Amino acid sequence: AQDRFDTWWLQIHSSIVEPLRARIDAEGAGYRQLCEIGCGSGLVLEDLAKRLPQLETLIGLDLSPKQTEQNRQRKVDPRIRFEAGDASQWIPQHVQPGTVFMTVAGVFEYFSRESLQTLFATIARTCAPAIVAVIEPMPKGYDFERETASRPYGPEHSLGHHYPLLLREAGFTIVHQQL
Repeated sequence: AQDRFDTWWLQIHSSIVEPLRARIDAEGAGYRQLCEIGCGSGLVLEDLAKRLPQLETLIGLDLSPKQTEQNRQRKVDPRIRFEAGDASQWIPQHVQPGTVFMTVAGVFEYFSRESLQTLFATIARTCAPAIVAVIEPMPKGYDFERETASRPYGPEHSLGHHYPLLLREAGFTIVHQQL
């Protein structure tokens, strides 16, 4: 987990934090919490807590109760809490308006297209204002200009989804995109 955090997050994908901070700041006090879906080790969430001090609560949501408990034992920032659950069921029951949702390192690739459509629509309907920041691997050669379908790839048969399209269909406006 540490190596993946150091190489994948810190060196490549943490660049999302500045546009995210700018969006949160532009909205004033509208955004008070962040929910990292599929938080795994919690290292990214801890880094986000340092980089986004204006947030009151940071939630690490993961399917694994064992990993969630390990994260709770190690927790370093009192604003962070870790929850075990399936995002499709947990989010509608627990999350409030003014939430930033984020995935890092391959979470939504395990959701069916229909599950993602339902989740994004639920977030747009029940959590507005909301931000969805998606950092997901994609199949090699996926053409966002021409393709709209989800496509399986890799040894785990993960799914590459057209996230901008799915988010727009749910009512979100794309304000930052980096491919």
